[in-house]
Amino acid sequence: MTSYNTDVSEKLTNPFEVDDDTFLKNSRRTTNTAFDNRIQSYQEKRKQIEERTINSTEKSISVLRDSEQIGIATAEELMRQREKLEKTDKQLDEINATLRFSQKHINGIRSVFSSLKNYVSGRNNSSPSVSSSSNNIKVIKVFQIIMKKPKLP
Repeated sequence: MTSYNTDVSEKLTNPFEVDDDTFLKNSRRTTNTAFDNRIQSYQEKRKQIEERTINSTEKSISVLRDSEQIGIATAEELMRQREKLEKTDKQLDEINATLRFSQKHINGIRSVFSSLKNYVSGRNNSSPSVSSSSNNIKVIKVFQIIMKKPKLP
């Protein structure tokens, strides 16, 4: 029995022996509160950054949807304008065809009037031949048709 008592007394007198309560009270954990505070601060900052990122992403998605709607409306308006321009182009082609047709008629009338002017002013100094007089009669007949007057005998 004495040996048992000596073992217990040795354990209590051991300078490296510390009970659990004493160990927890004197642990380094209490001296690291500044470190723990920094970790908590970083976690709070991270959480704030995450929240700002989420808000920014939601705003970006909203702007993207608005842009998509504006793009669709713009595309529809451009389609309407394209149809109008194609219709205008077709009408301009018809106007140009009418102008060419009218220009041909105007050129024909000018030719008749210039022939008549030459005939009336007597620019032909040579004596009229049979062929030129028959040409002049044709010109007069054309002029009468154009003016819708009665024919000369």
